[in-house]
Amino acid sequence: MGAAKLTDWLAEQGYLVEHATGDPGPLFTQATPGPDLVALSVIFSWHAPLARTLAQRRQDQAEVWCGGPGMFALGKWWRQETGLALHRGLDPRFEQQRGPYRMTFAARGCPVGCSFCLVPRLEGTTFTLDWEFQPAPILGDNNLSALPSAFQEHIIRRYQETGTRLADAHSGFEPRPFDEGTYRRRQPLLRGP
Repeated sequence: MGAAKLTDWLAEQGYLVEHATGDPGPLFTQATPGPDLVALSVIFSWHAPLARTLAQRRQDQAEVWCGGPGMFALGKWWRQETGLALHRGLDPRFEQQRGPYRMTFAARGCPVGCSFCLVPRLEGTTFTLDWEFQPAPILGDNNLSALPSAFQEHIIRRYQETGTRLADAHSGFEPRPFDEGTYRRRQPLLRGP
C-alpha cells in the first residue's frame, strides 16, 4: 500500500513514475540512463537484502529513498550497507494519499504496547484518527476494538455509505478492549476473517 500511495503522490508532484514489484530487472540494469529517483518500499525485513541490491545498483546514478515497516529496525544496517539514510515510520507526505487501494487505514497508532509489537514504535502510542479515510476491502487498522466508540461507528457508517464490502479487518481486534459493544457494532459489517 505504501508503494502504491507513493506512486500516486509522486505522479501528482509531476514525476513520470514506473511502478515495479520484486526485482524489476530491466529497470535497474538498462544501459540507457535510468530513473532519477528510486523509491523502495519494504514491507517485510526479509526483503531488505533485495532492497540493498537495488539501491546499490542505482545509487551512483539516482537519488534513492527507502522505507517501509520492514526497514524500521534496520537503519544502522542500511547505512553500513549502502551509505544512505533510511526513512523510518509513516511518511507524512503521502500517508493520507487517497486512491482506489485494496487496503486502507482509518486510524494509526496503538496505546496497548504489547512487547512483541512494532506498531507503537512505528505509528505512535496514541490514535491518529483519519475522519476522511477512503474505505477499501481490507481495513488495516491495528487496534479497532480500542478506538473510541464514536469513531468505530464512523468507520462502519463510511463503509455502509460508500457500499464498500469489508472483506478483512483481522489485525484490528485486540482482545482486552474487545467487548459486547464492539461485537454488536461490527457483526453486521464483517464478512471475512
